[in-house]
Amino acid sequence: MRNTLSTIVLLLLAQSVYSGEIEKIAVSCETGLCFYWWPKISDIEGWHHDRNNSLYYRFNALAPDGFSFSNAETVMYAQAIYKPRVPEQTFAQLVEDKLRSFEEAGYTTEKAGRLATADGMKLDSYYFVPVDMGNWEQSAYGEDDEYFYVFVLSSRSQNGFNTSREKFLSMIQTYQ
Repeated sequence: MRNTLSTIVLLLLAQSVYSGEIEKIAVSCETGLCFYWWPKISDIEGWHHDRNNSLYYRFNALAPDGFSFSNAETVMYAQAIYKPRVPEQTFAQLVEDKLRSFEEAGYTTEKAGRLATADGMKLDSYYFVPVDMGNWEQSAYGEDDEYFYVFVLSSRSQNGFNTSREKFLSMIQTYQ
């Protein structure tokens, strides 16, 4: 049984299964197999995928080259929330909950317009600016038939946020 399970895990890892542009991964963990999925992001110059933090946080964690997601001043991530796992959640509720949580944490929120992915999916985008302390953030939210999508740029400084914004927009504009 253990050999069969190991073989399945190895096959899944070797094949890197994709559904559209969702990367699906299965790894052996304490409970048997753990499944992860997140938006597959094209290479972004000067940035890299941080696998350990991606598995830990369950989203596609990106950090500037030379840093990890844990120690970088500025990071980006992309999350895919599988709708059947949250059947009570609507897209409007997801966005409203995110906005409310930032406001309750002491942020000002501002609509940043709509952004489009390479295949034309429209994302609602927002700026989150700390009133006293916190990260400068921009988030973009979208959905298709199977997933809710969340794309985030987060920086501990306004300068880090401003200098990384073009990379964030590139991440979204090349996603399909």
